[in-house]
Amino acid sequence: MEEQILAEGCREGEDTARRELYDRYAARLLAVCLRYSGDRATAEDLMHDAFLKIYGAFDRFSYRGPGSLRAWM
Repeated sequence: MEEQILAEGCREGEDTARRELYDRYAARLLAVCLRYSGDRATAEDLMHDAFLKIYGAFDRFSYRGPGSLRAWM
């Protein structure tokens, strides 16, 4: 699924789009959380909270080309 379509699906609350977003970016986001927390359990909690915030903030995302979704997240 293209980034723009994926973002639109998440904006509309589609579970399949949300799952794909998670599958695509969870490892990368977990790595960032691990860098800041230093503890895997804490990093997983932070990542979970981050995805909840991301899912709730899609009305503020505007697609600006390839990579803009990842950068916004």
